[in-house]
Amino acid sequence: MRAWTSSPAPGTLCPGEPKLVVQVKSETGQVGLPVVQQLQGAMAAYSAIGLLVAWGGIT
Repeated sequence: MRAWTSSPAPGTLCPGEPKLVVQVKSETGQVGLPVVQQLQGAMAAYSAIGLLVAWGGIT
């Protein structure tokens, strides 16, 4: 997994430096718990909130 983080531009309405980790899965089948746990690990490592996009859905 490759983690990408993003911080808002200076002067935005967000206090501090919130970070966002995004994981995108393009499989046609549903993804399950291991993918969610992987995202949670990245969120913890980067002290970030997370977004999971799964084209095939999540079980």
